[in-house]
Amino acid sequence: MGILDTREYFPECKQSDSPIDEYFCRDKSFGRFENDGKEYVIETRATPRPWLQYLCNDKIICCFTNVGQGFIRTATGFNVTKEWEPVYYHVRHPSGKRRLEINGKNFFEEAENFTVRIKVGGIVYEGTLDGFCVRAEMFVPETAPCECWRVTVENTGASRTVNLLAGQEWYFSFLEEHSNTPIEITENGGALYAEKDALCGVFITSAEDTASCEKAFEKRLDGLDVEIAKATLSHTVGIEENSVYKWYVVSGVYENDEEK
Repeated sequence: MGILDTREYFPECKQSDSPIDEYFCRDKSFGRFENDGKEYVIETRATPRPWLQYLCNDKIICCFTNVGQGFIRTATGFNVTKEWEPVYYHVRHPSGKRRLEINGKNFFEEAENFTVRIKVGGIVYEGTLDGFCVRAEMFVPETAPCECWRVTVENTGASRTVNLLAGQEWYFSFLEEHSNTPIEITENGGALYAEKDALCGVFITSAEDTASCEKAFEKRLDGLDVEIAKATLSHTVGIEENSVYKWYVVSGVYENDEEK
């Protein structure tokens, strides 16, 4: 029995463009262990499959890939953001996209010296982009139904202004079922709220931000048209020479019978 060539099922993996003998090379290394083997550092985006890191508590489940994709799901089975997309029979890949932009450039796709640190309780993306050293640490608190981003931007040059943008895609469905109820969006003090059926999503940062949300319909591979709400929060700040700026992003969800 020959090797099943599944490269076409994972187009977002950069390694999919490699020759088949290199793609299935078992001796190829994609990173290294550090901190006495407690952490693994992925040194390339070109992994044969998405690397998945699951972080959760008793209220929420968050999935992160090595290129910033993934999803948020409640412990009761409600998908909050875009989740899995079937590509071939049982083969699926995470289709939800987190966005982190530095001066209009996609950090997950364009940063140089890009690494991903996998550790207990979190995932850390690091790289350089547009002259800044950027570190984005993501984790799930012990009890709150949310994921948190701790974004650190270091300016090693002259004083300059940086525009930060965070984004996510609200989806709202229960496992494989999907409701036709429209997503209702409200904005309050730079924070975005999305309500649908029994769920309310929250997208907020630590600063006074410019918030926007664009709704559209996308056709799934099974032919069903589903509503997607693409939320963004942007913030512009000046960073002095040889200084560091920290920006915090929270994406959470609660069921309507719970307190915010």
